[in-house]
Formats: sequence, structure tokens, C-alpha cells
Amino acid sequence: MTEEVIVIAKWDYTAQQDQELDIKKNERLWLLDDSKTWWRVRNAANRTGYVPSNYVERKNSLKKGSLVKNIKDTLVQNQTTPLMLKLHYFGHLMQRADSLEKTLNLGKIEGKRRRGRQRMRWLDGITDSMHMSLSKLREMVKDRGVWYADVHGVTKSQT
Repeated sequence: MTEEVIVIAKWDYTAQQDQELDIKKNERLWLLDDSKTWWRVRNAANRTGYVPSNYVERKNSLKKGSLVKNIKDTLVQNQTTPLMLKLHYFGHLMQRADSLEKTLNLGKIEGKRRRGRQRMRWLDGITDSMHMSLSKLREMVKDRGVWYADVHGVTKSQT
């Protein structure tokens, strides 16, 4: 197979022999060989083995479907929202020492926009969704447990 094809487990399957692979429902697997009724797949732990082909279904590959749809399907399966990803990334940035990436995301570009509505910065979306100032967010991020709980609380309340 030349392109990377993703399959999703429809049901749990427990391996009966050494060359088979245990899979869990909704587990994402990479298809290595689909020439027989038992497909050879690789899981996220990089283990390979055979599974019954009727226990898995192909996800749309990049040729057959849209990249955006594949990402959206992945987010839905993991019950992850784009806001949650953005807030986790913000927490990651705040934990890091000063870096160019952190400076670019938190910094303000000097100068004025001549006309129209003011462009919203990446950081404005975070402060608006958390309903807090940047200084309070910086303090909260220092304790990972508190930050994690707040991120999940905010994203659940907005769904």
C-alpha cells in the first residue's frame, strides 16, 4: 500500500493467536495489508497484527475525502473541541520559558490598522472564553491540575 490508510475498530476484538492484535472499539489503526479477509494493522503503540476485516472500517483517506472532515471526525471520536485544543496549547506555551513562539502568540504587533474593525488576536479568544484577564490566566496555568480542570469545565459548558 502506497498511501497511509486509517481504519477504525467497530468492536472490541481479543486476539486468539500470536499473530493477531487486540483492538478496542473506536481505536484508530493504520492499515498495512488488506489483501485477505484478515487485515494486517498497526496500532498507536506500534504493534502490528491481524484483525478480522469486518471488525474495522476504513476512514476516508486524503484522496477519497477531505482533510478537514478527517480532522473533525478525529475530534468527535476523542470528544475534543477546537477550543479545548487551543486552551491546552495556551497552557503549554505558558509553561515554557521565553521562546519565540510564546512571544509571537502573546505579543502585540505595533502600529495601527487604518480602517475597519480591529482584528482579534489569538490571545483575545482565550481570555474571552475563560472570562479572565491574562494575568489571572498566567497564575492559573502554573498549577497544571487547576488549569486542566478549568479547561475541561469551560469547554463542557460551551458545548
